[in-house]
Amino acid sequence: MPQLLLLGLDPRGKDELAAAAVAHLTSNAPLLAANPQHPLIQLMQRQVGGRARAAGEASIRGLLAVGENAVYVAIGHPMLDDGQARALHRQATAAGWQVRVEAAPSLLELAYTRLDLDGAPHAVLAGPDLGRGMADAGLLVLAANLPPRALRDLARQYPTVHDVHLLYRENGHGVGPKTLPLRKALTLSPDILYIPPAAPLERLQSPETLRWIMARLRAPDGCPWDQEQTLHTLKRHLLEETAEVLDAMDEEDMDALREELGDLLLQVYFQAQVAEEQGDFAFEDVVRAINEKLVRRHPHVFGDEAVGSAAQALANWEHIKRQEHAARGKERYSVLDRVPRSLSGLATAQAIGKAVAKVGFDWPDVQDVLVKLREEIDELVEAETPEHRREEFGDVLFVLAQVAKWLEIDAEEALRGANGKFRQRFAYMEDVARRAGSDLSDYSAEKLDSLWEEAKLATSNPWSCPR
Repeated sequence: MPQLLLLGLDPRGKDELAAAAVAHLTSNAPLLAANPQHPLIQLMQRQVGGRARAAGEASIRGLLAVGENAVYVAIGHPMLDDGQARALHRQATAAGWQVRVEAAPSLLELAYTRLDLDGAPHAVLAGPDLGRGMADAGLLVLAANLPPRALRDLARQYPTVHDVHLLYRENGHGVGPKTLPLRKALTLSPDILYIPPAAPLERLQSPETLRWIMARLRAPDGCPWDQEQTLHTLKRHLLEETAEVLDAMDEEDMDALREELGDLLLQVYFQAQVAEEQGDFAFEDVVRAINEKLVRRHPHVFGDEAVGSAAQALANWEHIKRQEHAARGKERYSVLDRVPRSLSGLATAQAIGKAVAKVGFDWPDVQDVLVKLREEIDELVEAETPEHRREEFGDVLFVLAQVAKWLEIDAEEALRGANGKFRQRFAYMEDVARRAGSDLSDYSAEKLDSLWEEAKLATSNPWSCPR
């Protein structure tokens, strides 16, 4: 039966190793550590030989697969101070290994006796799953058992000049406590860090800061404009921000997209804040609801159900969605109830066509739809009153949306593309006129036609765009 030793080194620097530990270390067993470069581990390697390698998920899986005896070295108590050691213990035990723990005094003992935490609430970080620091509390980091890369990732969550308290080693001896900016502290390969909570405006990369800012703007001494907004008044801004996100995507402008996504995210936080003030729901309810929905509607990812294609996954999604509505007493009485009423007219027309097609109400093929389109155009031409022309024009647009459905074209996206193409070409015409010291309104129809053809060639798009 393979054996695993979880060996703790005394963080106080005492270098005596138990005889059993020395036997394991000199038996050519693989030697693992979360932080092989730690001075105590380096000292141990000089004493007994061998070379520790970094332990990650891949190396642990390989170790278990080979089934050889192994030693994992941690600073302090492996089961208290090293999340990677705990994970390895769990996995090795499940694989039928014999696991023994040679513990040393815990890093926690040093932290709570040497660092002044003022009794403040804090989380303890002792493993590779960094997560994030608590928004309103400190973070006690058992850094000796974390790889340097993990510590650098953690540092990015805090301001550059954020002061921390630390214990570290210098010439093999423990030093501290000391207070330094976090990034400076990391250059000393600390054993223990205490990171006090950062003020909200120091955590500008944190979603919690956006929530704090939104609540502050809505506070009695906040911004008068933000205070006046309601869920109803925010509807227009939500639509505007969505449109600006789409513009940035169309232009493939990543800087603009980053900014516009932030503006759109603000609308989510804004509406959640208003709803929370009204006692309707809290922001956590919004997050919980979407997380639960994603897990529930992806049983092939988070459960044991299998799917063979994206189409099957989508069909499962719709089936689960109908079950959810029925369970809440909101079963759909019409297939058209699934079509949102706030879509644009063109998008609604296409969504309606897709919905009724699912129950078999559709043309046999696209040629029949084109025949119907010609009929509607003829009726538009023959219409004599403004009301009749408006009605027939609507019918033409509706059938055009069904043509798009048959051709698997997103009608709204296609029209957005045509609009963008027209804007680009017309801007070219305006620029030519401006450089000539004139205005397009001064040009004849023939000149405008000629300039339009030039614009089509200059913008390198082979498809013509109607004037």
